[in-house]
Amino acid sequence: EAADSLPRPGHSAHGLTSSQNPQEKFSIFLPSAYSTKRKWPVFVVFSPGGGGKKPIKLYSKAANKFGWVILASESSRNGRNPAPSFKAIEHELTTRLAADESRIYAGGMSGGARVALMFAASRKDGVAGLIQSAAAQVNEVDHTKSPNKDMVFVQTIGNTDYNYPEIIRYAKQLRLAGRYTRTLDFIGGHG
Repeated sequence: EAADSLPRPGHSAHGLTSSQNPQEKFSIFLPSAYSTKRKWPVFVVFSPGGGGKKPIKLYSKAANKFGWVILASESSRNGRNPAPSFKAIEHELTTRLAADESRIYAGGMSGGARVALMFAASRKDGVAGLIQSAAAQVNEVDHTKSPNKDMVFVQTIGNTDYNYPEIIRYAKQLRLAGRYTRTLDFIGGHG
């Protein structure tokens, strides 16, 4: 498939180039029922190493079952300014995908979770929900004051993860601010 075309419904495509910024690459999965005749919820995913294939592989079965689009950044990674990726993602959401703006969710693992938080903060209306695994907080972002008061926060963390105290502290701050948050811990380490 051409790098600038969407995959067929029920499939994924990798290495897609943003028409807004050719330096930005994405992986996209479309559910089998995908059509531009309606708007779809989108899960925007960030990885610490910038790969888009792993999140697509992890989430595509559930996304297909429940009718979700997955957009995974291949360019955003730890140590790289995420602003160009955010700008390109917004462009994809509004021009390439039939996205339901009220149902944009973001997530990531470790450094990708931090980038997901920054992505949510970069959007005028935030996102509907944030799923963060193995990391949570970014000092420059205070989501207790997010414009989207209905935004849902979910964190997953291993009980021996070095970021465990950070997740617990962050969830407490959100609860004290009256935000809905759910923290799920499991036996294990980072990841």
